[in-house]
Amino acid sequence: MKTRLALLLLPHLTFVSSSPAQAPPTAAPTLPAAVLPGEPVELSQLRQQYALRALASSKTLAEQYAVALGNLAREVGAEGDYEQALTAQRLRQELADLYARSLDDPTLSNVMVLKAADARPSGTVSYDRTTGDLTNWKSVGSLAVWDVQKIVPGKYNVVVTYSVAPMGDPPTRMSIYTVSEDLITGGEFEFYEDSSLAGASMNRRAGQVADTGGWDKPAYLQLAPITLNRTSARFAVKITRTRGSGGVMRLKEVRLTPVKEGDTPASAPAAPLDGNGAPAPAVDEVTKINETWTTRIQQIVKPYVGAYIDKVNKMAEQAHARNDEEAASDLQVEIRTAQRLVERPDRIITISSAATPTTSLRAQGFKEWEGATYISSVNNTGDEFLVSYQGESVPVRLLWVTCPPLSVHGGAQVKMCSDYFGLDPDDIYLLGKQAQVFTDAFLQGRPLKILTRGNKDPDGHLLVAVQLEGVGDFAGILVDNGLACVNRPTARAKNSRRFEEMTLSNLKEREKQARQRPIPPGAWAVSPDQEKPAPSANTNSTAN
Repeated sequence: MKTRLALLLLPHLTFVSSSPAQAPPTAAPTLPAAVLPGEPVELSQLRQQYALRALASSKTLAEQYAVALGNLAREVGAEGDYEQALTAQRLRQELADLYARSLDDPTLSNVMVLKAADARPSGTVSYDRTTGDLTNWKSVGSLAVWDVQKIVPGKYNVVVTYSVAPMGDPPTRMSIYTVSEDLITGGEFEFYEDSSLAGASMNRRAGQVADTGGWDKPAYLQLAPITLNRTSARFAVKITRTRGSGGVMRLKEVRLTPVKEGDTPASAPAAPLDGNGAPAPAVDEVTKINETWTTRIQQIVKPYVGAYIDKVNKMAEQAHARNDEEAASDLQVEIRTAQRLVERPDRIITISSAATPTTSLRAQGFKEWEGATYISSVNNTGDEFLVSYQGESVPVRLLWVTCPPLSVHGGAQVKMCSDYFGLDPDDIYLLGKQAQVFTDAFLQGRPLKILTRGNKDPDGHLLVAVQLEGVGDFAGILVDNGLACVNRPTARAKNSRRFEEMTLSNLKEREKQARQRPIPPGAWAVSPDQEKPAPSANTNSTAN
């Protein structure tokens, strides 16, 4: 009876432990081979994890089988059937060895899979239940977070499974209310351990993704291994740069696999391709190069900046001595700017096509306000709004561009915008509302850098350039989205005139690029003059 019981339980063991070729009942149970010939690494990992889960789920049954084998060995031994007793002891030992070996193997039991369905998305990111992906990675700062418990400390390989289409999905319909987007996809992200505890800062890895052939064609990106020192952690994926508005990627999962001692880091199943079909740059090489350059720049710049700060400090002391507090305040701002340059020397080589160079603005007599913030108000327009600086509310107006007014009775400004875009006054009013909404949404909650000469327009608005870190000149953003007219130059002084003409020429070039998009933005989406070059707006708002 007991022999029949053992034979009845044995198939359960062989089901969970045998390889695809079923082992005979008396064979030693074994896990599948780590890698079968020609089998992708990803499939091998999944196969081994399935076997592990099967072993874990049948552990209670296996323990009962082990007890039965022990009892059988003792009883048949007492009856003198030593051969059957030895067979029962051997099977019991092999069963114990199998569980001890497999459940203690970190390459099987400690794999962490950060699935899209388990993430907490933030920003524009959302979970698509149909595809099982995290989608809409469209803005810098958007992220997804996973909290993981019961981590075995050690070193882990990181593989990201993602997909990127050649272009983003276009809107189903266009109207004057819609700010048209360029649908370029791809960009850069960062995977990191989200913690302020020791060692977490070393677990930040940069990633760059590009077209994989379609949203439904996944690829794999291998990042450098990370070292985890705690039994629980929070992981995050965050967008750091977008190439356009079509979406950086769709994220399927992030897989963390323990690195065995003596092993070289595992390679990803497939290398991501850029838009030309060539392998994308090795992410970790890019990170290393950036870090190396930053360190070298810091070493070169530090003594020069230090000497410059000493000289400016002396000038500030002299200004205090002659009671010129305004000059002293400006010099203190310059000192803080120089100090930040030492802390972030990479800013020296950061070039943004969207930025108007701050040094050029300073050379033209502009003063800089750091840390200003946008104040939302029903009276704001696309180019006229309130900002808060040092506890004061200041009405400002953008230099170099003009947004449509919020009323069809806006007189000369309505006619000017109507002629510029080739639209009816009613459409100009709608465009003005869109510009107002866009400005409010874009500037709300962001630290602003205000640059001004101190001049005001006839309505008392301070004429300013507004800049945002990583974005550049906000006037250019409005032009990029077809929400503002580019003004004509009004400066009279030779140097100021040359500078203004250069700035306006840059804005006109950006407008030209916007109009050439597959789906033109803003007013250009509905303008009958889309094929004609836009005239410059005739306004005196930029008077110097």
